[in-house]
Amino acid sequence: MIQIPIGSTTEWLVPESLVFSALISNEHATRALWPASPDANVLFERVDIRLGGNLIESVTESARVNELFTRLTMSPTKKLNAHQMGFGTQISATPPEWDAAQQHDAATVPFAAAGVSNTKRIHWRCNLSGLLSQHRAIPLFALSGQGLTISWFVAPAADSTILSDGGVTYSQDYKLTDVKAHCTLITLADELQESFNGQLLQGNPIRIPIKKLESMWSYIPTGIPSKFTVPMTRNYTRLASIYASFAQEQADAGKLKLCNNFYVHTASAETLSHSFQIGARRIPDNDVVGFSESWYRLLNCIGIGGSLSHSTGVTHADYATNSFALACDLEKIPQLSSSGENVSNVGQIQLNIAGFGTLASHLPSRAHLVCQIDAIVECRDTTVELFE
Repeated sequence: MIQIPIGSTTEWLVPESLVFSALISNEHATRALWPASPDANVLFERVDIRLGGNLIESVTESARVNELFTRLTMSPTKKLNAHQMGFGTQISATPPEWDAAQQHDAATVPFAAAGVSNTKRIHWRCNLSGLLSQHRAIPLFALSGQGLTISWFVAPAADSTILSDGGVTYSQDYKLTDVKAHCTLITLADELQESFNGQLLQGNPIRIPIKKLESMWSYIPTGIPSKFTVPMTRNYTRLASIYASFAQEQADAGKLKLCNNFYVHTASAETLSHSFQIGARRIPDNDVVGFSESWYRLLNCIGIGGSLSHSTGVTHADYATNSFALACDLEKIPQLSSSGENVSNVGQIQLNIAGFGTLASHLPSRAHLVCQIDAIVECRDTTVELFE
């Protein structure tokens, strides 16, 4: 675990400015190191965010969630920009070239040789944190001296780096050193700062609304061709959206790792159907059938379905092979905070799937569910509380 504390007795943190960096060194003497993604987030399997000592966010399988969401929400050019902060990219020479998300292979970190360094400075953002992705400054001075703490849990090298591909064997032996957090801290004019101090002393909190993510696996029973159900039990008061992707257990498959492989049976493009059951409510009223409608609803869920200027990094070929995901939008009023579905009194949420291939071998072995929840962080004089 890499733990990074940020604190101050007088200042505020600008969350959008926070970027992390580290030196990565390839420790193998004769093999290059090839990360499974150009984004340095691929090195981590979980991230925890604590504010004032209280756990505010914890995202498991963070490398996989980050890979999926950046594919869906970033255009190819934006992904290319972001990847230059990490390991850099190798642009594929074969169609569909760099315009497809899955074609963005990471650049390798070379082994030490004459005139060649085996060390590279990498940077990454905590894209999955709702607290660090919103625009309101974080009052470090009001956190009882415990400040903000970000904990990065390093993934096994076998999960985040490529062992072999195309007959070439690569290194899975690396070291991270000189880890830093780069951020902007600000101070307010004395009169304005005193008003905030007075508000806290009177018992009034500083509130920060966030959209946080929770990630969980659900294993799928084998032996029933074509259809299955994925259950989930959670007590959220404001569930904004649910995303589902799938994986098939397999031996080391070269560039395909659990963090970058979103399995689907390609021949099910016109037959795969799904719906969500939330208590007595079925969403949508009729099954979503085929990849095309699933893609349409996914774009609407991430908020760019009706936009003329925003695009995604996933092409049709991507979606039908290695970037497949389903989504359910539960917000009553789009783009309005805290309008998600209250599922605190709902017994169980279910994702119902049919038409997933024709044989038991076509089914995935497990489903990966990611829930986006509206929550409010309250910073008080001596405590930090989370309401969700």
